[in-house]
Amino acid sequence: MTFDKSPRLPTHVPAPQHSKSRPVWACAALALLGYHLYNHIRLDVLLPNSAVASGITWWPCPDITTTQCAYLSVPRDYAHPEANDTVSIFMRKIPATVASKDYLGSILINPGGPGGSGNSLALSYGHRM
Repeated sequence: MTFDKSPRLPTHVPAPQHSKSRPVWACAALALLGYHLYNHIRLDVLLPNSAVASGITWWPCPDITTTQCAYLSVPRDYAHPEANDTVSIFMRKIPATVASKDYLGSILINPGGPGGSGNSLALSYGHRM
């Protein structure tokens, strides 16, 4: 009788099984952390002395009278708002043309950026919305 010197091992080793509940626990932990942090954020500290916005006065735009124009004056730096350090932001409004029972609210488009204007996008697509 002869014996092999090496033991016979299985040729197929199953992959280790990962817990299927791990992603659930990770999401629950993130939700709990977010809830806890949200309750500790104080906007009055982040934005001290924030001025209350005044009303906006709309007028018919000179180039397209079916739209309305306005300027909104905002502090240049909300962390340090000062009365004389403001920026005026141009706004264009396209009034809704649906019946009041079908009115769903306003849509704000802000595609502009440094050096660019969002005015043309609002004019091109605003009436389709």
